[in-house]
Amino acid sequence: MKKLKTLFIDTEKGSLVINGETLEDVTAFSVIFKDGEYGLQVTRDEIYTSTTDCKKIFLELLPDEVFNQGISGESKKP
Repeated sequence: MKKLKTLFIDTEKGSLVINGETLEDVTAFSVIFKDGEYGLQVTRDEIYTSTTDCKKIFLELLPDEVFNQGISGESKKP
């Protein structure tokens, strides 16, 4: 468990800074205050991909097709 020192939310920029570190890919967070103590829980997605020459159908899909997070026209099949 990490110690919560500072929390900054910039709604205009869409950034979340915890203890001076900007967190990326945050999907949810919860701030709790109880009995004089703050708590913070952060949920975020971490996506891992690799490249391969294999012809299996899953591996032929681009990461944006698998995770539905790509911007069309920017990715090309290998």
